Amino acid sequence: MNLVLEDAEEVNVKKKSRKSLGNLNTNSTADAFLFILFLLAVSNSQFRCFTGRILLLRLFKDRKFVDMKNVLTRIASDDSPIDLIDTRVQVLSHLGRLNRDYKPAPATVKNKGHDITVRWKGDAGEIKINGTKYKLLQFHWHSPSEHTINGSRYELELHLVHKCSQGNLAVVAIVYKYGRPDRMLTKLFHHIRSVDPNHDKELGIVNPGDIKFGRSRKYYRYIGSLTVPPCTEGVIWTIVKKVRTVSREQVRALREAVHDGFKRNARPTQPLDGRPVYEYSP
Repeated sequence: MNLVLEDAEEVNVKKKSRKSLGNLNTNSTADAFLFILFLLAVSNSQFRCFTGRILLLRLFKDRKFVDMKNVLTRIASDDSPIDLIDTRVQVLSHLGRLNRDYKPAPATVKNKGHDITVRWKGDAGEIKINGTKYKLLQFHWHSPSEHTINGSRYELELHLVHKCSQGNLAVVAIVYKYGRPDRMLTKLFHHIRSVDPNHDKELGIVNPGDIKFGRSRKYYRYIGSLTVPPCTEGVIWTIVKKVRTVSREQVRALREAVHDGFKRNARPTQPLDGRPVYEYSP
């Protein structure tokens, strides 16, 4: 079985195991109180997604609630984004090229408050991973980048979101540094600056082929989650290794469209927790 598919199946096993509270000790008042916090945290997807176990584990600093801590350390262990470290990835040539079959289709743009999202209304094509087709649904941006590469965070990250017929998700990410303007953003620039936060804006035909991946075929791959609520796990992530360029004006327009231009809409990197990260290198 393909390694990536095995990892995806392991995510489902972990989900089931997280339903078990193990050897939780609630004999003391303190343990009971922390147990309530635990239940609140895992029941509130937005809380878990943006704060996760890191905030909760601070409650245990210099404390000895060992059993409870062991439970909490099992939460959100498959989250995204992560730091992609070249010395820790497994290079696999048999992962194969990222097969894209995109095509132009009608699309809309919407200011969702935390990001600008372009969503296709028609068939915009697909990618194929491990023989499974994933239909392209939408793309959006985060600034600064959510994934880091060897500890470096870049100015922008684009996410292309795909879904297969079984409902599983695959996201292709591209990171950007300051430099020449990005082609897709150049075409959408005036729409982004004028989009109404309360309504979808028709864009006409948008060609996903205008999103350039670069000449390099290399990419990273791992199993993670969405980076916004509900932080769905079991997502196949593909991060293009080639860092593209974007202008300062384009990044500023994206930031000002969703907030004051200074705040960020990027989730912090999450613990890898032993998950394998692969790199395709032809």
